[in-house]
Amino acid sequence: MGDYERFKRVGKEQGKEPVIYRDVVEPIISRTMFDEVQAQKEKNQRAFYRDRVYIFMQKLICPKCGKLMTCKGAGGKKKKYMYYHCTDCKLYLREDLIEDVTMDLIMNLIEYDMTVKQYFFPVLADKKERDTAKLDKEIANLKNQKDIIKEAYIKEIVEVNGFSEDYRVIEEKLNLLEEKRKYMLKNILKIIYLDIF
Repeated sequence: MGDYERFKRVGKEQGKEPVIYRDVVEPIISRTMFDEVQAQKEKNQRAFYRDRVYIFMQKLICPKCGKLMTCKGAGGKKKKYMYYHCTDCKLYLREDLIEDVTMDLIMNLIEYDMTVKQYFFPVLADKKERDTAKLDKEIANLKNQKDIIKEAYIKEIVEVNGFSEDYRVIEEKLNLLEEKRKYMLKNILKIIYLDIF
C-alpha cells in the first residue's frame, strides 16, 4: 500500500508500539484491495469442522476416470450415511460397502500370510540351513585357525613374518567364504520369494 511501519519486528521485544507512516513509497496495490485480501485471509483461517469421520478420505480414486473421489454425507442424528462421489462420472460409492470389501480383502491377506508361515517357511528354512551348513562349518574352522595363530604369536612360537602371512591368507579365505555365504542367502531369499508369489 506504500506505507512504512517502524518497529514492526522489534517493537514487541523492546515494548514499543509500531509507528505507521502512510504513503511513503509508491503503492503496489490499492488500500481497498489490501483490505479485501485481509478480510479473505481471516475467512480462510476459520477452522473447518467435520461432524463425520470418513475412513477413506483422500484415498479413493474413481475407477472410471481416475480422479480423487470427494466425501459426501447424508442423514441426521439417528442414522448417518457416508459415501464417496466422483463429480465427473457421477459415481457414488457407499462407505459401509467399501469397508466390507476392504475387510474381506484384509482377512484374506492375513489368512494367506498365516498359511505361508505355517506350511512353507519351515520347509524353506530347512533347505536354507542345509545349503549354508557346509559354509558355516568352514567359516567356523577358519576363525578357529585365526585364534590359534594369534595365540601362537602371543606365546612367541611364531615370528612376525610367519604370523602376518598366515593371518592374511586365512583372512582372505574367510572374506571369500563370507561373501559366498551372503550370495547364497540372497539367492535362497529370491527362490523363496518366487515360490511364494
